[in-house]
Amino acid sequence: NKAVLSINSPTPAATFTADFDINSLSKGEVSVCGGSGAFVGGLSASYAGSKDESKTPSKVSVGLGVSHTVPKVCYTAVRAKDNFTSFSALFSYSSIDNLLLAGSVNHNSKKTLATALATYKVDPSTTVKAKANTEGIISASIKRSCEKKFTVVGSVEVPHTLKTVKWGVNATLG
Repeated sequence: NKAVLSINSPTPAATFTADFDINSLSKGEVSVCGGSGAFVGGLSASYAGSKDESKTPSKVSVGLGVSHTVPKVCYTAVRAKDNFTSFSALFSYSSIDNLLLAGSVNHNSKKTLATALATYKVDPSTTVKAKANTEGIISASIKRSCEKKFTVVGSVEVPHTLKTVKWGVNATLG
């Protein structure tokens, strides 16, 4: 059985949301997000209770995020979650015509993974993308939109070991 009470309260300065399991009173989430100008920030907290604390302990988790945007130029964001044990940073840069550069770094106690991406619009109908990460995986794709809503995409993914190269072609009509 599930019964969730949701509250969403937008104001000019921020939005407050909350979800509570009113059936078992064992779960709840609250968040607030607000911004001013180019800056946005948010805070979240969640609670997951347990019927048997000896087998599965209750868990409280807190997260925080902030971002900054310069329209048509760049976007940056940082986020901490899981009680500040997991972190991520994102960026994108788009002030050069037809080119988008983006990346992310994700870190937790098990690993750190960084990814870089470039997207180039060759012409109004053709887009080329390339991506690489710190695990040694490189991928690329090309997308061509033709007349009458017909699109063809070709892609390839190559790991640093060169053992399992993946590739594919997709055609979409409509």
